[in-house]
Amino acid sequence: MLIVPAVVAAAVTAGLVPVLERRARASGRLVDVPNERSSHRVATPRVGGAAMVIGVFAGLAAAGLTGTPPVARAGVLAAGALAIAALSFLDDLRSLSVPVRLTGHVVVAGAVAIDAGPWPAHALLDALPAVSVALTGLWIVGLVNAYNFMDGIDGLAGGQAVVAGAGWTIVGVVTGAPEVTALALALAAASTAFLGFNWHPARVFMGDTGSAFLGYAFAVMPVAAPSAPAFAAAALFVWPFVFDAAFTFVRRLARGENVVKAHRSHLYQRLVSTGLSHRQVSLGYLALAMLGVPAGVCAAAGSAPMSVLLGAAVPVAAVALWRTVLRREAAAARRPVASRA
Repeated sequence: MLIVPAVVAAAVTAGLVPVLERRARASGRLVDVPNERSSHRVATPRVGGAAMVIGVFAGLAAAGLTGTPPVARAGVLAAGALAIAALSFLDDLRSLSVPVRLTGHVVVAGAVAIDAGPWPAHALLDALPAVSVALTGLWIVGLVNAYNFMDGIDGLAGGQAVVAGAGWTIVGVVTGAPEVTALALALAAASTAFLGFNWHPARVFMGDTGSAFLGYAFAVMPVAAPSAPAFAAAALFVWPFVFDAAFTFVRRLARGENVVKAHRSHLYQRLVSTGLSHRQVSLGYLALAMLGVPAGVCAAAGSAPMSVLLGAAVPVAAVALWRTVLRREAAAARRPVASRA
């Protein structure tokens, strides 16, 4: 019966995307017009995220009708997801200011973190519950924004969601948590359906509605499946996004740049600027994300030694990604101007 939420989520998402696409093109609203920072060249509707949000909730409703129990703190988590999606939809419509968006993210993350309480099974943090709650809130705000930052080329954010959803599906099966499996399957299925429209060349984008919703969903999965190692699993399943966003933020901060100003200096953007296609970069990042899945599953299942052993590949891959960017940029700089053009 756990396949039901996946089928419903995929079907609803796939059915809604063309409808919303046509309405966006006809109205001229929710259409991303290319500018100097864009990675695309034609006006593209950013409506895929709304379709995914509706698809995921439809899948979860179907799961409930088939008897699958709701995840832990389902009411609070669902309210937070709807609040994040609504705020982000407004941002897609009229481009909210950074302080307004960030305030909304902090309020939602704070409510979820306070309701969830301190991380379980962490002796140090048990003695510092306020610090534990603050870290949970920071993690949620951070991943919501990191996912948004990383949604810049065709297939990247949707593909990462498929990998992370698959990872959490395995966790749900291994740990005997059907409610986690149902949620993860709904997220993965809706994202897979969206990818059919977003793989290069993309017909639609997910917009902030989709990227913020997915970032929130994967950030709160440890709250839905509460255990200390689940937070490690959450980070490992999306580690390329966490690494790229954090590395770029720190690098820009160290260079004295305005970190809230739009830019094109993420590692994935720099790879595209060296001549790699959207498809090549997205596939490369999906391969990197898959490296974290075995370690994340072991962490969530409580096998710390095996998680550490398998997770050793992640920092090696992170360094390799950085060196690849530098190497390709150096090679591109040596090319004649005519060939680069």
